[in-house]
Amino acid sequence: MKDIHCRRNCPWWRSQIIQKYRNDTWIWEKNLSFGNDRYTVDKDPYGLCLRQPKRLIAIDTHITTKMRNHKLFTKLPGALEDAAKCRCPKEFTLDEISTTLQEVRIRTSISRYNSHSTGNNRENTILKEKETHD
Repeated sequence: MKDIHCRRNCPWWRSQIIQKYRNDTWIWEKNLSFGNDRYTVDKDPYGLCLRQPKRLIAIDTHITTKMRNHKLFTKLPGALEDAAKCRCPKEFTLDEISTTLQEVRIRTSISRYNSHSTGNNRENTILKEKETHD
């Protein structure tokens, strides 16, 4: 018996857990966790693309890939959703979503870094000028 169960892969175990523990309370908790988990630019996009599809599959076992991907886009804030949808191809996968979100994240982080570093340089030059005048 142990030998049979040790050969099973993760998707098989996940489906067994869903079949065994799937009840109204469990589905309600998964719905809440899906609804409360919002994506921001500060978070890692791979986490979103790993957590949320599993929750959607647990809620609705017959969900299509296209519907799952579109529900993932609802977790993005307005401007980020538009930016990601414009960059993704018409038929996209989870890998393409996470790559696109990573691109958007890098570009916005770079712009934030540049604006912060400019301010820091300005403050540093002011401090250096004060030190030289004293």
